[in-house]
Amino acid sequence: MNAYGYIRVSTDKQDLNRQKNLIRKHCQRNNYNLIGTIGQKVSGSKEDTESIERLKSLSKNDCDIIIVTEISRLSRSDRLAYTITLLSGIIEEKQIKVVFTDDPEKIYDTILNPDELKYILSEAEGAAKERKKITYRMVTGMDDKYDEDPNAFRGSVVPLGFKVIDNDKYDENDKSSKYSKKLLVPDEAKIHIIEDIFNSVINGVTLHDIAKKLNESGYISNKGKKFRDSAIGYIIKNKMYNGKMKRRDEIYDLPFKIIDDDLFKTANIKLTENQLIKTKGKKNFNQLKGILTCACGKNMMMIRNIDYYVYTCVTKANKIRHEVKCSNQGIDADLLNEIVWNVVTLSLDENKYRENNDIQIKDKEKDIKRNDSRIEELKEEIFDLKSQNKKLTDRIEEFITKDNTPISLINSLTEKYQNRENEISEKEKTLNTLQNQNIKIKSEIDKILNSGKDQFFKEIRISERARLFRQYLKSVAYYNVTQYKGFIHIIFENGYERIIAVKKYPRPYYSLLPDSFKFNTQSRTIIYSHLDHKPKYGEGFYLSFKKSELTYEGVEKQFRELETDWKLNITLPERPQIMKVRKENEAKRKQKMRSQLKTN
Repeated sequence: MNAYGYIRVSTDKQDLNRQKNLIRKHCQRNNYNLIGTIGQKVSGSKEDTESIERLKSLSKNDCDIIIVTEISRLSRSDRLAYTITLLSGIIEEKQIKVVFTDDPEKIYDTILNPDELKYILSEAEGAAKERKKITYRMVTGMDDKYDEDPNAFRGSVVPLGFKVIDNDKYDENDKSSKYSKKLLVPDEAKIHIIEDIFNSVINGVTLHDIAKKLNESGYISNKGKKFRDSAIGYIIKNKMYNGKMKRRDEIYDLPFKIIDDDLFKTANIKLTENQLIKTKGKKNFNQLKGILTCACGKNMMMIRNIDYYVYTCVTKANKIRHEVKCSNQGIDADLLNEIVWNVVTLSLDENKYRENNDIQIKDKEKDIKRNDSRIEELKEEIFDLKSQNKKLTDRIEEFITKDNTPISLINSLTEKYQNRENEISEKEKTLNTLQNQNIKIKSEIDKILNSGKDQFFKEIRISERARLFRQYLKSVAYYNVTQYKGFIHIIFENGYERIIAVKKYPRPYYSLLPDSFKFNTQSRTIIYSHLDHKPKYGEGFYLSFKKSELTYEGVEKQFRELETDWKLNITLPERPQIMKVRKENEAKRKQKMRSQLKTN
């Protein structure tokens, strides 16, 4: 009789050879021809899909009988019906016999009768219960260890910045020891790496650049590999660095913190902000992603146009998604990036920019002070409510012990306790929100204080430019007036505004208007103040001013400085293809004008 053995091992400690020997001896005693064994190592109640499928694929032509050491080896699944279905499929459908070596006299053949079904169910249920018992003992045992040592090492991968040490409290001779054998503690030699990662994220450095810097410095991850963006993101989100350990929905306070609360929260807020404006492009890297908007209010994106890239409204770039198309013209991406870069570097020296910084800092400090005052009030209110609930708990317990206490009184007190707990929860949420607001405001103040021209230098990488744009700028928008003319409106983080008049073709210029000029986004016009009238000799020194509004053509006529003093020094790469197209279009336009003149 041809036979196959089925082997299943849960852990490395279990003896694989023991099952093989039992199957081999059973075959020898019964003169079976052992063709081979099916099975592989798996863990716990996880289904061994590969070996089960191999077992189910056997037919009468492959073997006459399958030998298993015990029923728990056939299926460790808690679904008892699954075990029955598996057995009936082998025995009744495939007509293959099954025998278990722990009950060698009983061979399951042809069909499972009711008594056999009951027996198999009983054995399978017993195996499932035993497994749950073992799991429960392991879990509760680990819970006890975490209660005593929150930083108990679980035997997994050691996170970067930590190391594993022996626990002095652990006694090898005491099998019932409630202490963990190993402890997880900060690695003083690597803490600076973690601190650098968190500070870099707060300063707006991308995850990619952080990983690249670490790799170039020769550092490796906790898995012994090079750093990747995802690894840096995981570190920032990992609460272990903030002194918290999560296990089975329970939060344990660790006896140490590598990163303090403010730094941890700020880094996670910045991480979210950085991800919202992350750009995946390399060749067509979008330096203004997350900042640049169209006149219609939508974002602008980069698209290819002959031999260069153009910033255009998303409603035009994605015609399927947006039914209504924007009428605003696009702008050369290289041109806009260079203009914004020049304006930012020039504006950092302007007195008005510095004045705006001071105003912004004072306003933000007022916000922090107001929040701090409310935070202290909330802490006192929460403390009082918790004290009241503690007294109320004692009263409820006292009433419960008395036999004659009306149940309605206990229910009333319990409801009062629960309402107070809800109030505490709401106040704690408000407290947490205010604390997060203060962290964000402090980060904004730091950003303003650290702004300075010394950060800007020539030949800077475009990824670094993008980071600095996000640091200093709130928004950039382009408003076209004609196909080749328009205004760029830049708003800095501190509220400082700059306007650039753009003429693309012919005789192009890009001029930075005085910061006293204001831009009307609705009419796309310039508002400026000027003398109401020219002072005349003998009239005294009284001067009156008025505001006027000019169109682009009005600005061109009124201010010759557009092409002289206000003109920015912008150099763009040569684009032979687009210049050829423009010359052809210009030739067609002139030809059309000649034809019209002849007709007239």
